[in-house]
Amino acid sequence: MKNDSFLKVVSAISIAILGLSLAAQVSFNVPIGSGIPITGQSFAILLIGYFLDWRLSFVSVFIYLILGAIGVPIFAEGKSGVDVITGLSGGYLVGFLPAVVLVSKWEHAKRNDLLHTFLTFLFVTGIILIIGVIRLSLDLGFPRAIAIGLKPFWLGAIVKVLLAIIVIYLYLNYSDKDEQS
Repeated sequence: MKNDSFLKVVSAISIAILGLSLAAQVSFNVPIGSGIPITGQSFAILLIGYFLDWRLSFVSVFIYLILGAIGVPIFAEGKSGVDVITGLSGGYLVGFLPAVVLVSKWEHAKRNDLLHTFLTFLFVTGIILIIGVIRLSLDLGFPRAIAIGLKPFWLGAIVKVLLAIIVIYLYLNYSDKDEQS
């Protein structure tokens, strides 16, 4: 039985890392030339946090960051290295850790409430953006960090939250029908 449980944990973490890595490749460059792309990563973070407990969520994202830092090309646009984490987009990457834990803790406490999920997703997406802007402000100053680190991203962030809510809604409806059969 223990091997079965271990296999489930390893599988869940592997799937989360793979999903986050693939979501990173859904990448659009922002026209302001900051070098920080809009990616599908925060969308993946929301889903990882929703479906996994906080420990597995944290471990999955932590391993993802370590793999990217040591050279596995899993960050946006196939990039890797410590310089990505310490660079301009590093704050967003680091922000994934508290965000995924908060989603997981808050959603496991109040499962199946779409309004709660929507508000949680908005809040943690805000955390990712704030941590990203704080990191940018260290190099660029706060006004410039807001201009290149928040303004171009907020609309895409809301779209990703809405897409994640649609996935959760479909999951909940599919699960309900599955249980009724």
